[in-house]
Amino acid sequence: MSLRDRDVLYEYLRSILYDENPQPINLSELDPEYTKFGRALQFLDSSIQEMRTYAADLAAGNLSGAKPLEDNALTHSLIELEDKLRDITKKAQLAARGDYAQTMDWLPDFSDAFNSILRQIEELNERVKQSSDSAKRAGIEMNNHDSLTGTYNRRYLMDHLRTFHLAGWPGSLCMLDLDGLGRVNHEYSHKEGDEYLKRLVDLLQRSIRGSDTLARYGDDEFCLILPNCATAVANSKMESLLERFSTTAESPYPSSFSFGVVELGGSNADRSIDDLLKMADRALWENKQAAGVVQAAAQGA
Repeated sequence: MSLRDRDVLYEYLRSILYDENPQPINLSELDPEYTKFGRALQFLDSSIQEMRTYAADLAAGNLSGAKPLEDNALTHSLIELEDKLRDITKKAQLAARGDYAQTMDWLPDFSDAFNSILRQIEELNERVKQSSDSAKRAGIEMNNHDSLTGTYNRRYLMDHLRTFHLAGWPGSLCMLDLDGLGRVNHEYSHKEGDEYLKRLVDLLQRSIRGSDTLARYGDDEFCLILPNCATAVANSKMESLLERFSTTAESPYPSSFSFGVVELGGSNADRSIDDLLKMADRALWENKQAAGVVQAAAQGA
């Protein structure tokens, strides 16, 4: 090999390895027997430039660049790297759309962090869901209950009474009216009137069965649905509760309530809900008149 051929080939190889833009070789400057070696260096130059361009795309996050030729062995590891990056990207995109059932096992530290983040997001979502479900249940409960007394409200009562009546279940419907609430509010304050209501509710809740339903029907009116309870038994129960309420209360005013009882099912099975409520209200009014509550209320007014 002549010194000139050696210098040309050496300079070209040096430029391929160290220069960003290698200086091309002029094969015509070489003796014929070294032309093949020069072409081999040109192939090496092309392969390295292809690898550099591909690596630069990956470093910039560009996964859409042209892939190198398969016969370029210098880029095989970079192609595997691109496949890994594409897998990471796909899993990140799925996670961004809410699919947190993704795991990664490449790059141990990165994979541990990625998997941990997704687990935490999934756990957080589950806690949020549980909290939302609890809030919804609490909202439903609040919507079904009277805010002052804690009993069911009129809307719940009507729904439950309708279901009970349509099913044809036997029982009794009791309507109660707290006597003298207006007078207590006027003479002793509305706060005391609220306490008067709560004392009645407390007595009723401590005295009814778990299957019974107590609801506030109006300002001073309550309804009780007593399944499998005959009207005679219901009347007797109400009389007993009235005696306890009127004799055990420690207050500067009389404590009493009036009530009316009607049968659910049986002979009233074909009546409407409105008819049943009117019948209970009429029975309550007759009870109130018989006890002289109406006259006393009129005299107090």
